[in-house]
Amino acid sequence: MGDFPLNDDWAYGLNVRALAQENRLFFSNWPAMTLIAHTLWGALFCKIFGFSFTVLRFSTLLLGVFGMVGFYRLLAWAHLDRRMTLFFSLALLFNPFWMVLSNSFMTDVPFLAVLFWSVLYFLKALERPATKFLALATFFAVWACFIRQLGLIAPGVFMLLVLYSRPPTLRNLSFAFLPLILCLTAVESFTAWLKSSGKLPHAYTGLSHLWAAFVSNPKAFDVALERIGIALLTTGLFLLPVLTGIDLKKARRGWLKWLLLPIGAYCIWMGWSMFPKGNVLYNIGLGPKLLKDAYWGFNADPVLPGAALGALKGLAAAGAFYLVLTFRIISSISVRREMLRLFSLLFSLCYLGFICANSLLIDRYLFPFVPFLLLYTAPEIKQIGKTGLVMFGVWTLFSITATHDYLAWNRARWKAARQLEQTFAPGQIDGGFEYNGWYGAGPASQKLQGLKSWWFVRDDERVISFGPVYGYETDFSVPYRRWLPPGRDSIFALRRMAYTTPDSVWCDMERLTADSSAFEPLAGRMTPGNGETISRKRAHSGQYSIKTDAAAQFGATIALDTIRPFDRLVVSVWRYPADAEAGIVVTSDDATRAYYFEPANVIERDSAGWGRIEMALIFPEAATGHPGRFYLWNPSSVQPAWFDDLKLYRFRVK
Repeated sequence: MGDFPLNDDWAYGLNVRALAQENRLFFSNWPAMTLIAHTLWGALFCKIFGFSFTVLRFSTLLLGVFGMVGFYRLLAWAHLDRRMTLFFSLALLFNPFWMVLSNSFMTDVPFLAVLFWSVLYFLKALERPATKFLALATFFAVWACFIRQLGLIAPGVFMLLVLYSRPPTLRNLSFAFLPLILCLTAVESFTAWLKSSGKLPHAYTGLSHLWAAFVSNPKAFDVALERIGIALLTTGLFLLPVLTGIDLKKARRGWLKWLLLPIGAYCIWMGWSMFPKGNVLYNIGLGPKLLKDAYWGFNADPVLPGAALGALKGLAAAGAFYLVLTFRIISSISVRREMLRLFSLLFSLCYLGFICANSLLIDRYLFPFVPFLLLYTAPEIKQIGKTGLVMFGVWTLFSITATHDYLAWNRARWKAARQLEQTFAPGQIDGGFEYNGWYGAGPASQKLQGLKSWWFVRDDERVISFGPVYGYETDFSVPYRRWLPPGRDSIFALRRMAYTTPDSVWCDMERLTADSSAFEPLAGRMTPGNGETISRKRAHSGQYSIKTDAAAQFGATIALDTIRPFDRLVVSVWRYPADAEAGIVVTSDDATRAYYFEPANVIERDSAGWGRIEMALIFPEAATGHPGRFYLWNPSSVQPAWFDDLKLYRFRVK
């Protein structure tokens, strides 16, 4: 329970709220998938019960139940033993990813839930080419494609299997290609409509973008090997309770798997340091923990000690080894079981192509391997031993307790946020990724420790955290009960320390000092240097500005005296073009102690093409006792950039 977003579902919630409450189609710029079916599903429930994230969460849980029935039916269709069918279904139900993602409005569980039914009817259509099976399979495939474009994989695999198993008659060819053509047409038509109506999200990319990004990456092959290793470790870890039931004597047969074992071992070695990948699986908990301190690895307890994490990686490697041993293209099992194995294997291989080509990889992207490799291995496993049952029990306990804790600390976080909102606007609060994303409190900025959090923070006067943050004091705390490990914990609402302003400078770039070496400020004692960069070609106000280019990369340099504990700096300046590469630099004399470059945080734009960029930082403790420096820098050798109307504030603790 709880009316608050989790992970990325704040962006999906914006779409649903617009449709449910305002009867208009709105598409957030954050998601990169089609999402329209997910939006319609959530809006249906919110029309009936009213909009809230609790309602949306229960809509996902309902689809999760629907998906679990579909998964069970897939196993039952292959005539597996009923006890084994139940165990494999429970292995998916109590998987940490399924458990935590089904308690959100994320797309992962709905996408798989619908896809299971599509695969079930595709398998039935492969066994008996009936129109009703093909129609149902295509219906669910289109539904899946309207959640995520990757639903196209299912009709693609069906096409390959029909072409492989049947003679190339006109009827068979049309039977093979029709579902994929319909799904592709649906996705492309929807994409074309988004473009023509101006609703296409910034993050939305087509499948052709994946291939273009892959072939243009000079390290694409190394990245692919690393990601195969991460995928093997992730699925090996989650499937290990099941994989321990493999008959190793039987599994050793066949030469191909012995060729694959050293290749898999090399991939695992490549991906070893990157596992676990992170996002949903957050060390010993489930997350993500996207608050200011935890994002940078502070106050992120509870965490596993290094030795325990190493042991977990060892178990994952053992699971990967077992998984490779199950590889067999043809086996002497029933036709239905062989069809299930082949469909699941081809789906996993196609999905692996997406994992290797996609620019971003986080752990929940790897989750679809789990159910499809469960389906692939199920016909090979006759029973589960005591070791597998114990491991299944451990995963089940972890899934339930960690999901509880994830929702518990989020309830506390949003309780703290509601209390802060009685005095402060969301634009003054860094409440974490979901909070600031939901309220659109500010622009996204770069991911650099020491600056404002990258997640849409306009001003971080108040911060919600798991513990202390440098430069902040505790205002109040909200307790919650934790199950893993058992005990009480708290979420903290922090306030920025009280400051005075001993130094500041306002400069409109209109006047130079007597020796023309610096600019005279409108107010303040500091004089921005690099007077030679004065330019009359463009100006935000008045007649002059600073021009930076390849010949003069630096402008408005100001020396800052010795940095004291908790010193804070806020700088804003107008830049042309608004989205140039040039930006603000603040550094200590030793750049290893403090160095910040801010080109991205555009908080205001005007009609003439200028944008106001801002940097706000608290100098890190390592920079204390050292002098600092501020300047404007243009790293581009091609594009000139102009700066005007500089404001710099130096704050010190009272």
